[in-house]
Amino acid sequence: MKSSSIDFGFRSRFPDCKYNKTSNIQNSKPIKMNKIFFFICCFICAATITVHAQTGNTGNLTWTLSNNTLTISGSGAMPNYAWSTAPWISYITNIYSVVIGNGVTSIGNYAFQCPYTSYITSVSIPNSVTSVGTCAFFNCYNLMSIDIPEFVGTIGDNAFSSCTNLSQITNRATTPQTINANVFSGVNTNTCVLKVPKVAISLYEGTSIWKEKNSSVLFSGMADANLINTVDSLSYNLIK
Repeated sequence: MKSSSIDFGFRSRFPDCKYNKTSNIQNSKPIKMNKIFFFICCFICAATITVHAQTGNTGNLTWTLSNNTLTISGSGAMPNYAWSTAPWISYITNIYSVVIGNGVTSIGNYAFQCPYTSYITSVSIPNSVTSVGTCAFFNCYNLMSIDIPEFVGTIGDNAFSSCTNLSQITNRATTPQTINANVFSGVNTNTCVLKVPKVAISLYEGTSIWKEKNSSVLFSGMADANLINTVDSLSYNLIK
């Protein structure tokens, strides 16, 4: 049987248009395939679009997350947070680096704690910071080193607890902070190295937790006096 079609006067109204009497069922397949290809291309393009920077306010400070770097800027103290309530916590797995701007005077409780997966590998703390809060960097297990500025006088409990890959601690304070043993709980005590100002070695040796005779977290074994960055320091091995 021949196929038939009804043109409803199509050819008489549009004589210059080519008209195919045959069924278009077979011809619809390439159209469907083209649609599928189009949607696949859209999906791939969407997956490669750069994510816009996230930003917000916290207390008197401003935070911005861009290119996996979280920057805290402004002047004044960072608020204290409860567990998993910092405003950037929902982006924590997208944060690889933390930069705290000059003018920020404190790091709040639980500010950068990682409740599950952590990708934070570096932290920059300015000289304006004078305190590090409780659990501020808890479970940042990819953090390799930390540089504590000269004027930090307070370090809260568990501030660097479970930072299991921490291999170097530089403490620029000439007066050792009074800290609890849990500040560095979980740090590999066989490999971590503490670097302090050369002029303050005797003070560190006589301060609880920092001194070598403490039974919990110990820093001992003076090594050479090589300069590390701008710190005139001796190296101590962190031992049990």
